[in-house]
Amino acid sequence: MPCPCCEGALGVIGSRRRGCVRASGEKIQLIIRRLRCGRCRRIHHELPDILVPYKRHEALGIEAAVSEPPADHVGAEESTLRRWRHWFAGWAPYAAGCLNALAHRFGFPVESSSTCPQSALRRIGRLVGEASGWLARAVRPMANANLWVQTRSACLSRASSATFKLIPHERGERLERLEESGGVGGRADADGVAPAGGRSGCGQGAGDPGQALPTNGAV
Repeated sequence: MPCPCCEGALGVIGSRRRGCVRASGEKIQLIIRRLRCGRCRRIHHELPDILVPYKRHEALGIEAAVSEPPADHVGAEESTLRRWRHWFAGWAPYAAGCLNALAHRFGFPVESSSTCPQSALRRIGRLVGEASGWLARAVRPMANANLWVQTRSACLSRASSATFKLIPHERGERLERLEESGGVGGRADADGVAPAGGRSGCGQGAGDPGQALPTNGAV
């Protein structure tokens, strides 16, 4: 598998632990390989097909929750299920468009827009199949083609002299510059795994956590 950013050769530089929650709710630890591109020097993480970039739960569990109709029993809290469905509602139309574009690029047969089903989930199913494991089959080509969009939030490592605060004033609220002080903040996400494309992770340097590169275990 070449680098999804520049198609350079990837070399193994180590490994790291990655937590995973199975569809049953069981927590397991995986060892995933860290890869560096010999051309652009960016670091990627090789994820197995059971994982979705930036998500701790197994792909089959997420798939069961967002399918139509959703499964009755998934090993996750109701709040987690709602977040998955909210994420999928925004991601599915984008994924359907990406998969359709990839099919055109590589010469696979694609239905015309007039005959395509209206549901984004159904359009994904037409492209990758509706059998169990469809989410993993949709994620892999998008990640490896550098089309995965990440939504991780950012945070400041310490207060900046250009930071402002909103304070009450007799004529209304106004902004006041804060003096630079000690360090604040922390990591926005403890995952440390970035999907291919950052999806869009290609702005990362060699020292960054890297990208998640879903594969079947072969590079």
